Amino acid sequence: MRRKVVFFNPPVLSETAPTPGGGGVVNVSMNGIDWQASPTMPSGWQEYREKDSGNPSGFLLYDDDTTSAYKVEIVTTGTGRDGQTTGDDSGVVPDGPLSKCFGFTTGGLRDGFKFTGLDNGMTYQLELVPSYTNTWNWIVSYTIQGTEQNMVADQNTSNSLTFTGVSPISGEILVEMACTNGWSIVNAVILTEE
Repeated sequence: MRRKVVFFNPPVLSETAPTPGGGGVVNVSMNGIDWQASPTMPSGWQEYREKDSGNPSGFLLYDDDTTSAYKVEIVTTGTGRDGQTTGDDSGVVPDGPLSKCFGFTTGGLRDGFKFTGLDNGMTYQLELVPSYTNTWNWIVSYTIQGTEQNMVADQNTSNSLTFTGVSPISGEILVEMACTNGWSIVNAVILTEE
């Protein structure tokens, strides 16, 4: 059974995290605008509304509303930006997650955010979606454990990048972000237990 896990705010407060069972999927909406009205999240999606480092989420939820053992945390303090939407939820992810993003100006920085509480005995797939309303040819680079992929974020509604077979290091997966000509941004992240 495939289950989805989503980022959310406020966090689920629980003393005990369950053991991952495999096959779960995490839908994450990254919203670095923590002072504005939030977009409406579709079913199966929740948002992590944070722009400052050092503020981990509570336990993330699967799409069947059970609690996962995972948390997410911003590593590089940033801000929020507006993403491009389709107007009818026909994009690679629905308009709610596409509409806002977490981002920062690079300045040589590469850290972005990380998942924690992962099972070192499992591998994970991460799908990343950047989108911004401009047409300035912002090419965002994502690096996970030395593997780098790039994507133009300008008005993106239909493309994503996927990293497969990622093994956690000490229960964590760090996603590094960089953009040489603009903002390092991410709107949505989907984490799948392989």
